[in-house]
Amino acid sequence: LKIDKELKLSEIFGGFDKAKALNHYAEAIGYYDNKIKIMWNDNKKSQGLLLYFSATGFKAWQTLGNLKGFDLNFINLIKFMANKGARFTRLDVAIDVIDSNLTVDDLHQNLQNKQVLILDSLQRILSAKHQKFFGSNQTITGITCGARSSDNFLRIYDKKIEQTKTNAPYLDLAQQSDSWI
Repeated sequence: LKIDKELKLSEIFGGFDKAKALNHYAEAIGYYDNKIKIMWNDNKKSQGLLLYFSATGFKAWQTLGNLKGFDLNFINLIKFMANKGARFTRLDVAIDVIDSNLTVDDLHQNLQNKQVLILDSLQRILSAKHQKFFGSNQTITGITCGARSSDNFLRIYDKKIEQTKTNAPYLDLAQQSDSWI
């Protein structure tokens, strides 16, 4: 595939493997243990390509690519996709804040006091009716703003609580950290 060459995927990861296609795509190839996938459907070309990066896959692509002298980063990837006429239907961005003095409960208080405002894509303040809070023992452990079905959706939660459950993939990291949102 042309996109393989343009994104230096085989050059960085040494080739690809056939992978399981998702979301009604018929074919897929994967790199880096399927943490990066390209999916397509020859019978439905209007569906286009789906380029999938897990967070781990993206970090590996960026780090290993940079070690090989390629200028790979998030902004360049978005520009590349836009120049190819990509239609972005969904973009999930995850940011982990580990061992900081920021807590979900404090963020909730700042939202209630209007010291922190959440804006939508048109720079309008998201009203309180579009904000939901959840928690236990009178401590807020999660905040959602907007709806998953809308153009804007934000979820902030206490990841340390999630990752301290038995068999969680990052249990060791959660146990070593003071906080993680």
